[in-house]
Amino acid sequence: MRTGIFVIAALVLMIAVAACKKGDDSATIQQFTTVNFINATGDTLNVYVNGSRVNTTNSLYPMGSSGYINALLGQQNYQVRKYRNANVLFNLPLPLDTGKTYSFYLAGNTADQAFTDVDTIKNTPDTTLVRFVHTASNAGAVDVVMNDTLRFSGSVFKKTTPFLAVSPGIKRVQIFKAGTKNALTTDTLTFLDNRAYTLFVKSGLGANGLATGNLGLIVNK
Repeated sequence: MRTGIFVIAALVLMIAVAACKKGDDSATIQQFTTVNFINATGDTLNVYVNGSRVNTTNSLYPMGSSGYINALLGQQNYQVRKYRNANVLFNLPLPLDTGKTYSFYLAGNTADQAFTDVDTIKNTPDTTLVRFVHTASNAGAVDVVMNDTLRFSGSVFKKTTPFLAVSPGIKRVQIFKAGTKNALTTDTLTFLDNRAYTLFVKSGLGANGLATGNLGLIVNK
């Protein structure tokens, strides 16, 4: 009789241990990094991973960004769709590493017009920093001029410049076809002290230029 009780107790213990192990296996710890999704197009967009929308707070409005949000580490398959449209514009497998912060630029309706860059922002108190990211595939190489001073030269599509210290204030920003006085677009933008900015162009900017309103400016910190 005692032997039977011991056998039953042993079986109950084995089942309990197996259940605990199963519970441990299913409790996978997910790791994240941060990504800023930047929409350089004229459409409102949303970004998905495995069917779930990543930019959950707001859609990505034209020339806007999500701000830095959590994204799963490792390679994920990102999908981009227009607002209120179930059709996928493109898929983009993207590996994200630990300890890095990314910007993800959407500069068109195809995967070859999307790209990422690792953000490295130095802590420079009381300094205004700005970088330029070329997000117009048809514009060719461009120069960036602020208040008649050349700041970035010969920038090509998908190039991200280093951050450059500038004085704060209101600036007339012009995009020229590289090496010429042919202005493609002009805008007046405000730069505040102790901020780091990314300046970019609307994806539809072409070699013949467009009117004002084709420059985007986002705050990185």
